[in-house]
Amino acid sequence: MLKRFQGIYHIFFCKTCIFFYTVFFMIILYYSGIYGAFVLDDITYFVDNDILKHLGPFDFKEIFLNTSNYWGELLPVRDYLYVLEHTFFDQNPIGYHVVSLILFMACAFVLYQWIKELLNYFAAYNKNYNTNGLQLAAYLVIVVFICHPVNVEVVAYISGQKDVLSGFFILSSLLFFTKIARSEDFNWKWFLLGIVLHYLAVMSKQIALASILFVPVLWYILGNLSFKKWIYRVGIWILVNIPVLVWTFYTASKTSQYQANLINTPFLERIPRAIHYLGFHIQHIIWPYPLNVSYVSSKVVSDNTYFTIGLLFLLIALIIFIWRKKSIYMLGISVFLIYLLPVLQILPEMSNDHLYDRYLLIPQLGAYLLFVALIFSKVIAKHRKLKILLVIFTGVVIVNYAVMTSNYIPVFKNNLGIAENEYKIYPNDENAIYSFAQELMNSGEIDRAEEFVKEEAFFKKVDWLYNFFLGRIAYDRGDVDLAYTYQVAAYNKSNKPGVYQIAGVYLAKIMIEKGEYDNAYVLLNELKQKTLNEPNLSYHVADMLQELATKRNMQ
Repeated sequence: MLKRFQGIYHIFFCKTCIFFYTVFFMIILYYSGIYGAFVLDDITYFVDNDILKHLGPFDFKEIFLNTSNYWGELLPVRDYLYVLEHTFFDQNPIGYHVVSLILFMACAFVLYQWIKELLNYFAAYNKNYNTNGLQLAAYLVIVVFICHPVNVEVVAYISGQKDVLSGFFILSSLLFFTKIARSEDFNWKWFLLGIVLHYLAVMSKQIALASILFVPVLWYILGNLSFKKWIYRVGIWILVNIPVLVWTFYTASKTSQYQANLINTPFLERIPRAIHYLGFHIQHIIWPYPLNVSYVSSKVVSDNTYFTIGLLFLLIALIIFIWRKKSIYMLGISVFLIYLLPVLQILPEMSNDHLYDRYLLIPQLGAYLLFVALIFSKVIAKHRKLKILLVIFTGVVIVNYAVMTSNYIPVFKNNLGIAENEYKIYPNDENAIYSFAQELMNSGEIDRAEEFVKEEAFFKKVDWLYNFFLGRIAYDRGDVDLAYTYQVAAYNKSNKPGVYQIAGVYLAKIMIEKGEYDNAYVLLNELKQKTLNEPNLSYHVADMLQELATKRNMQ
């Protein structure tokens, strides 16, 4: 009896230690990110967003049926979290960052349980698996997951909460669907829990729609069912996803006026581009360097190395599908490909010219499953030296990832850090050049901004931007008349379809300050339509119209 008690205590103590060690490690690694400011889209969600400011925790109908931001996104579970955070933390970003870290921790621990559940299944068919090895492998996966630099964006960037929130619900739902796959009898309790979590995932971010494809694959690979029983389960799964599809069409209709239009690249041209994207994400999981908040799609497509990597991966996937279609290898490949599928832009194709690290939150788990399969492969099991080398290699990779993560987190401290990092990586990219100049101005580094604008060749080619920044510099130095002259020139040259209308916004601001209310009113009403798809500008246009109405009433 005493031995039994000691055994139970030992297991509990070890698991408790692992839990606290992991939490402590995550806090140490991401601690500096807690003190970051609102950056990039955070500002449009939490600062320049008067819709959110008027919502409270009990406004369920408004939150779940209407958009709560100027991006036009309708993700009610994500939005409800934002409302709660804004209620408790208002304009203090520290609270938001703490929530991001807690969500990431929750993801890591659900991932641990899911990996253990999967390995317990495969252990029944592979003598190389053992209880201690399973726990170690599952723990190794979450350590790599925590350390991997591609996850910095979803933790240090507050707007990345929708990714980590949906990731938590996706993993939680897959945990229950995996339990169903291992059971001969269809467990309705687990199924209903999984469905609820799946719905929550979809209403957090629509990447969770990929689960509609993945769950049948999961049941096929793990289940020892007859084809008839598998079809029965898949049929139930399709039926419960009808509300999801209805919801998806509803959100599309509610937000269509805000969203970017679909573009029409010929279908056959999308395939090689998708293979480039695939190769880029594979490379970025293995060796995530350089690290940036976004990666220019055109540069990815122009690099044939990514195409070679992507094509090689697809060939390996095809071979594994033919020879080992019910293996952990096939499961890992399926996780990676299915959850990355929306990003590959085969169908539908969106006008998105950048790739982001947050796209890899779920797909990277497929790579980890392949790594676990390698650990327990027969080749490694038979050679002790290979095991030792693999352990050493894994340790080196984890240390490198941790160092890269700790060095990358401070980039998200403010917008200037992000813009400067992007400019270093893409010194010839127009968006990177513009963003760096803009953030130098926003940070009050006027002399440095002036030097950069006058020396950078790009601004000589884009005359309206050159005038715009000289106008901003003059305004910040107190010369309103000179600023007005520059902004008029900038607006006249940029007032055409498809051009970012920031010059007009600054011109309207100067007009109000100079008392030219009628001219400002005409200009702002023109900008109101032109900036509909630019939340960071449309908020300021609406705000200035309100300010202008107040000033005109006071005359």
